[in-house]
Amino acid sequence: MKTMKRSITFLCAVLIVSVSMLSSCKKDDAASAKSTLMKYTWEMTSVETDDELVKAMFDLSLALVTPTYEFKKNDVYVVKYSTFLGISDSDEGTWSISDDGTELTIDGETSPIIELTKDVLKIGASDAVMSGVSDGEDTEGYGEYNIVFESK
Repeated sequence: MKTMKRSITFLCAVLIVSVSMLSSCKKDDAASAKSTLMKYTWEMTSVETDDELVKAMFDLSLALVTPTYEFKKNDVYVVKYSTFLGISDSDEGTWSISDDGTELTIDGETSPIIELTKDVLKIGASDAVMSGVSDGEDTEGYGEYNIVFESK
């Protein structure tokens, strides 16, 4: 009987610790993701897609215009556009990250965060991000794609 009580007590303790760790991880993940986004300047370097024509079009666009994103503490981001001719421009908007750190919202457009490390930010499709590269076109017809940024 003593062994059974100890086993039940042990299982309850493990359950409580597990639940508290899982709930705190979500907050930690969001805080960590937000911190990583704000720590670096992110240069858009490529678009991943199975559609070779779309990839070639965006590669050409990125060769002509290089967007870099800075995510600020006050939920404002600044995007700077530099051209191969040395001409630059900038714009700003709003951003947020989901409570669990898995989605990035830029100007109301939410995209999944595929990967986020100190070196790489990879997000799913985003009209808000791609509008600067595709001259404001609606990019829905481009199919599935991921946007890749590298930290500077």
